[in-house]
Amino acid sequence: MNQTISRQFTLASRPVGLPVSSDWDLITKPLNDPGDEQLLIQVKYVALDPGFRSILNEGTSQSATLPIGTVMPAFFVGQVLKSNHPDYVPGDFVYGQGGVQDYLISNVEGLIKVDPSLGPLPMFLNLLGTTGMAAYFGLLRSGQPKPGETVVVSAAAGAVGSVVGQLAVIKGGSSDWYCWWGPEMRIPQKNWV
Repeated sequence: MNQTISRQFTLASRPVGLPVSSDWDLITKPLNDPGDEQLLIQVKYVALDPGFRSILNEGTSQSATLPIGTVMPAFFVGQVLKSNHPDYVPGDFVYGQGGVQDYLISNVEGLIKVDPSLGPLPMFLNLLGTTGMAAYFGLLRSGQPKPGETVVVSAAAGAVGSVVGQLAVIKGGSSDWYCWWGPEMRIPQKNWV
């Protein structure tokens, strides 16, 4: 049985105020080969969602508090190195939630295959990932705006909101269909994605 050594950032202490480097430990952990229906994935890129900040402190999140010594959660894009799952082969690229680490073993739950020909791999952590999907489906499937309607985005400075504003413009934005981005900034009336 081969072992892969993975570096992992784990929570060392609860941050007081802004997090500092001493709130994390950098550890190494040996990983065995993947078991049945599992994958060994090399993490290529990570994205730390601002929402993860709330799980670092006890009792301040709707989600469970991250235990001390646990790998810091993060969304990732990675490449399958070894596969014991019929739907994945070595070389496949995947997106999922797995933490700030070099390598991980996955049971494939929650993984999405990504096609690197659609764009640079880091784009799957934002515009081609959940940020873009939330903006696209939220605006176009749920909101279904029509020309002449005003699109109001309450969080246009955030990741999803800024994409919603751009999509609104692309889908026919004009001087009477726009999104305010703060009290003085308006998303330009042209395609600038």
